[in-house]
Amino acid sequence: MLIKRNSIFNLYQYFTNNRLALHFVFWLAFTIFYSFIYGPNYHSFTLKFIHTILLLPIAIAASYFTMFVLIDKMLLKYKYTSFILTLVFSSLFFTFAQLCSYYFFILPILYPKYDLSLLLNLERFLIELLRLYAIVILATVLKLLRHWSRMKSANIQLSEKNHRAELQIKEIEKQKLQAELDVLKSQLNPHFLFNVLNNIYSNSLLKTDKTPSIVLKLSNLMSYILYDCKTEKVSLKKEVEFIKNYIDLEKIRLESDIEVTFNINNISQVFIPPLLFIPLVENAFKHGIGSNPTIKYISLTIEIIDDSLIFRLVNSKGMFENINKNNNKGGIGIENVTKRLKLLYPELHNIRITDMDESFKIMITIHNLV
Repeated sequence: MLIKRNSIFNLYQYFTNNRLALHFVFWLAFTIFYSFIYGPNYHSFTLKFIHTILLLPIAIAASYFTMFVLIDKMLLKYKYTSFILTLVFSSLFFTFAQLCSYYFFILPILYPKYDLSLLLNLERFLIELLRLYAIVILATVLKLLRHWSRMKSANIQLSEKNHRAELQIKEIEKQKLQAELDVLKSQLNPHFLFNVLNNIYSNSLLKTDKTPSIVLKLSNLMSYILYDCKTEKVSLKKEVEFIKNYIDLEKIRLESDIEVTFNINNISQVFIPPLLFIPLVENAFKHGIGSNPTIKYISLTIEIIDDSLIFRLVNSKGMFENINKNNNKGGIGIENVTKRLKLLYPELHNIRITDMDESFKIMITIHNLV
C-alpha cells in the first residue's frame, strides 16, 4: 500500500514539474471529455473523437496565443489597450479559421451530406466562437491559477527571506549595541578605580588613620562592580547604595567642610543599567570640589516621578575649571553617560546641562522606566 502511494506521489510530482507532460495530459483529457460529451449526438464516439482531433490544432493555437501573447506579453505587462484589441481580432481570426476547417476538411470528409450553407451565418459564427473560447478560457484560467500559485509561493519565500534578514539585522544590531556598551563599561571601571587607588595611595603616603576605612569602602565598591554589575540591569536601590559608598569614600579623602546632600525619593521597584550615573558624581568631586573652589558643595537628587527617573546633580566650580572649560581630560564622564543613554534609551531620555561661572548643573530624565 505504501509503495502504491509513493508511486502515485512520484507520478504527480513528475507531471507537476514537467510542463510538456502536463500540457499533453490536459489536451488528452480535453479530447476524451469533449468526444464523450458530444459523441452520442453524432451516433459514433469514434467519429466525434476524430472530429475533435481535427479541431485540436486550432484550439491549441488559440489557447497558447491567448496565454503566452495576450496574457504574458500584454495583460501582465499592464498593456490593457493592446490586450483588448488583440483579443478581439484574434478571437475573430481563430473562430473564422475553425469555420474554414469545418467547411473545407471536417464536414466534407466526415459528414459529406451536411449542408455547408448552414455554416455561412452569424448565429453559427457565434456558436463556434463560444465553443472554441470555452476551452481557451479554461486553459487560460488554469494558467492564471498556476501563475498566482507560483507568485504566492515566491512571495511567501521572499517574505520568509526578508524576515530572516530582519532577524539577522536585529541580531547584528543587538550584538553591536552590546559591544558598544561593553566598551563603555570597560572605559568606566578602570577610570573610576584609577581615581580611587590614587586616593588610597595619597593617604598611605601620609600614613593617616583614614587608610583602613578607605580600603573597606573600596572593598564594598569592588564587590558591587565585580558581582552585581555583570547583569544588564540592577535595582536602583543597589546603585544608590553604591553611590553613597563612593561619596563616603570621597568625603574621607577630602576636607570635612564639604557640603554634600543626597536626596532620594520613591526608588523601589526600579531597575537601571549598572554604573550609569557614577561618572557624573565622580566628575563633581574631581572637577568641582577637587579644583578648590571658594564654596564646596554637591547636591544630588535621584527620584521617580510618575514613570520617569530624574537625576539632578549640582556642584560648585572654581576659577581653575572656568579657565579650562575646553579641556577634554575631564570629559570622559559626561561623554560616557551620554553615549550609554543613547544606546540604552533612544528617544526616551533627555539631558540638560547648565554650565555657569560658579556652578555646574546636569539634569537627566529617563521616561517610561517604571
